Amino acid sequence: MSCPSLSDQSFGPRVNPECRSFDFTLQFEDILFACIPSAVLILLAPTRIVHLLRQATAFAVRSWLLLAKLVILAALLASHLAFLALRSQTPNFQTSASVAADVLILIAILTIGPISLLTHQRSPRPSTLLSIYLSASTILGIARVRTAWLLGQQVPVPALATAVLVFMIALLIVESIASKKRQSEPELSHSKLPTPEQTSGFWARTCFWWLAHTFSLGYSRVLSLVDLPNLDIVLESRHLHRDLSIAWNSMFTFAQPFLINTTVSFVGQEKPDNNFGKGLIGAWALVYLGIAVSNSIFQYQNLRFTTRLRGGLVALIYQQAINTREADTGDITAVALMGTDVERIHMSMSVFHLLWSSLLDIIIASWLLGLQLSLACLAPIILVLAFIAAISKVSVATNTAQKHWIEKIQERLRVTTTMLSEMKAVKMLGLTQVMSNTVQNHRTNEIETSKSFRKLLVATLLLSLSPINLAPIVTFGIYVIISVYWKNDTLLPAQAFTSIALISLLTTPVVAFIQILPMVVQSLSCFDRIQDFCNYSSPRKTKDQPVNSFSSSSQTALPARKGPKEISQPSHPSQEPILSFSGESFGWKEDQSLLHEINVQIQPNTVTAIVGPVGSGKSNLLSAMLGNMIRTSPMMTNRCGNERGCSKEIAYCSQTPWLENGTIRQNILGVSAYEEKWYDTVALACGLEPDFQALKMGDFTLVGSQGSNLSGGQKQRIALARAVYARKRIVILDDIFSGMDARTAHHVSTYLIGRDGLLRRQRASVIIATHSHRIMGLADSIISLDGGRVQEIGSPMDLVQGQGYVSKLGLMLSPNEDVANDSSSSVEPEVSEKHQGETSEMENPREQKHTDVRRKNGEKAVYLYYLKAQAGRLLSSVWIKWWSESNSSNANQDVGHFMGIYALFGVLGTLSSSIAAWFAFIDIISNTALKLHSDLLQTTVSATFAFFSKTDNGEILNRFSEDMQLLDMDLPSNLLNYTSTGVTILAKVIILVVFSQYLGATLPFLCAILYLLQRFYLQTSRQVRLLGIEAKAPLYTHFSESVAGIATIWQRYILIN
Repeated sequence: MSCPSLSDQSFGPRVNPECRSFDFTLQFEDILFACIPSAVLILLAPTRIVHLLRQATAFAVRSWLLLAKLVILAALLASHLAFLALRSQTPNFQTSASVAADVLILIAILTIGPISLLTHQRSPRPSTLLSIYLSASTILGIARVRTAWLLGQQVPVPALATAVLVFMIALLIVESIASKKRQSEPELSHSKLPTPEQTSGFWARTCFWWLAHTFSLGYSRVLSLVDLPNLDIVLESRHLHRDLSIAWNSMFTFAQPFLINTTVSFVGQEKPDNNFGKGLIGAWALVYLGIAVSNSIFQYQNLRFTTRLRGGLVALIYQQAINTREADTGDITAVALMGTDVERIHMSMSVFHLLWSSLLDIIIASWLLGLQLSLACLAPIILVLAFIAAISKVSVATNTAQKHWIEKIQERLRVTTTMLSEMKAVKMLGLTQVMSNTVQNHRTNEIETSKSFRKLLVATLLLSLSPINLAPIVTFGIYVIISVYWKNDTLLPAQAFTSIALISLLTTPVVAFIQILPMVVQSLSCFDRIQDFCNYSSPRKTKDQPVNSFSSSSQTALPARKGPKEISQPSHPSQEPILSFSGESFGWKEDQSLLHEINVQIQPNTVTAIVGPVGSGKSNLLSAMLGNMIRTSPMMTNRCGNERGCSKEIAYCSQTPWLENGTIRQNILGVSAYEEKWYDTVALACGLEPDFQALKMGDFTLVGSQGSNLSGGQKQRIALARAVYARKRIVILDDIFSGMDARTAHHVSTYLIGRDGLLRRQRASVIIATHSHRIMGLADSIISLDGGRVQEIGSPMDLVQGQGYVSKLGLMLSPNEDVANDSSSSVEPEVSEKHQGETSEMENPREQKHTDVRRKNGEKAVYLYYLKAQAGRLLSSVWIKWWSESNSSNANQDVGHFMGIYALFGVLGTLSSSIAAWFAFIDIISNTALKLHSDLLQTTVSATFAFFSKTDNGEILNRFSEDMQLLDMDLPSNLLNYTSTGVTILAKVIILVVFSQYLGATLPFLCAILYLLQRFYLQTSRQVRLLGIEAKAPLYTHFSESVAGIATIWQRYILIN
């Protein structure tokens, strides 16, 4: 037979075998392989060009890369013009769509030019749009070139088509290269160098080729944080790319059952077409390559989204923590939210987009299943709907159970944080065992509380696995009944395996939906906790906030009303008071007053001492002055023209010194610039010079977590130096001399508030709560408190001669000493030689180098915790094969026998998985989690002071939070999946060897490739995982330090910025 003349003019897609044995029609190729890709590029090009024009020029135009692009593009344009001209003169190559196809390709090539040029000049990475278009054109162009050579009558036409394809491939290669030469620094609008991720093209990102250097380093040596590449700073979530990736993934996934049907039918033919078989091989390769690429794109974009979400939530929690008074935060702590809630939200959001996409997969799979099994398709659909309805009830209960569990985690972390921050005191007082037992008891309660949540996890697993095991049983059972009693059909192999694939496509998204829905619902409770934390208190600048009543120079403060025991305050007729409270009450809550009817006037350029018995309200009065307490009395006419302006002039030093884990100099400077002369003056006045001389690294010595490398007096004097160095006109000090010895206190007080003291020379107003008789004697006025009320106010001389609290102290007043004459107040250094050596050896954790090869090679350990039988589902696949083959020869014989055994395998598969999950999540993890926490706790409390001086509290807290989180959730889940997958693979390998000897022969080769890949991958991934966990330690440190020193931070940083 001869080839019909109009065979290539039809849409096809397959051409008449008499023309070409196995090929597409030219019309089909022109429309799908040429018109559509080019039209898409032409439509998207204007948007991309406009976007690039809005970017600044950052890269040099003169480069070999751009020259190569232009040369290849010109050659591509010339060859395509020649192909177009020659094809138009060759009737055998013409179709009704050929002119449109060639013209669209020509326009697309012309469009590539400006996009390529602008991308080279303005974007750090190659064009994704061009990479996708050129890749698609190359793959589709191979089929077009093959068709041209098969037609073959006119050699120049296929030769030119081949030339076009070669230049297309060359252009794809150069357009994927990221190496560009930056302009000189003065011409750069953004001088920051892009990261490897930002400079990688589409295929480099899809294949993660930009990580190749990291994998190479990880394979050759032990990695540290400095070895990892910088990631994209922006980490924007590309919603369009993510959604498109999900759609692509679904498209390739639903192609599988059609290929299964076609493949089984092809194999069952007596004389199969070899060309058709080759086409099937290509189709399978395309489907699974498409699945791999689409999954890679989806996971990449999805992780960028969740990373940005996590970063935003952590920033939100931190911002709220430093803008909220500690009394308003309730039972929720910022550390717990950051370490537990945010991590669970991150885990839930990483699979959130699979939730809605799985519903689409269920709908499509149900329709396709109906085409195969008609009414029998209703069985799995009804079954699926029933389990979805059941999981909605479980999700609500899981949400409540998780909330209770997180609250217990928070209680344990709160106690652990307190213990770590006071470890020196715990050891010195012999409370190590007591605190250890307390923390371990909290861990026990936490694990007991988590059992409710874990049981619900097992129930979720049971509900999710039931459809995938029971749906085939119910479906085939109904199909057999319909076939035997109504249609008289039988179950054949092609239909059986296609139906199994479709049922799998139906139940797989159901499994995902059932398992993901509780996770998403659980994340809502975490969002609620974050929202509750944000709603506990309004920020400090709200109208309900007490006004810290420091008068600006342009205002008149109200006179203070005298109480029953008040003495007239010193007269300053020429100056207005810098602070004025007039009959006001304050408390930490609106309905609870701790300070009552406060009448206070603080004069400028004076030293005011606040005294009184323990618990009289001295620190509370200072907090009221700082604006930290809530006014509980009716609003008084108490003004401070610019609240932020007044507060910016405050320097505050807390009774408990707050220090960052940096150097001494960094703590003193804070946000201020370094001025050598002023810095040395402050250090001398605060008695720090002898300590600098005694420390080997001087003021560059790291203070350690909460000043663990320093003595109590040193910490207090460094915090005091920070307040003095800021040079504010108001200095508030809360009993700072309590941690200093008599000689040091004498020196510091004389140099700061003596007659010629530094703060007096700076004309600062000093307000100090104290028990020191010497400070009272140096003060210009004294405010005496008792029971939260002002009892007396006056000069030291007046109050000594009165009848109040001060007169009973027996003060010995003497003239203020001159700083120049204070030769008896030299300060002895408070650091021992041993301590000196320890502090000098500390290094920045960010620059720490790791040398332990176990981080790279791993450490062999025996996991005997989990054992799971997974043979049920696999045996069911073998059984359905035997069943359908039996039906081929003896239709519907022994239906009950085959159906009963098939149902048994399904039920056993579900039960075995549920039992394994129960042991993993309930029995085993309860014991291992408690034991490992106990080991970690005992190791921590048994450590020496040297360990705590060299180790951040955040690093230790990270182990109690992050590591326990991984142990409680990730380890049982991943190990359960690992053992399940391992048993599944083993069973499939056995089936493959028994039923397909040719494929079985490839197993050694595949195993060798798998071994080499995992060995190369794990060398780096294991280290990166460890570095990722360890890198969270500074975050815990920063959160803990910030929460502990919120009052100091507010005065030192927030108001300044």
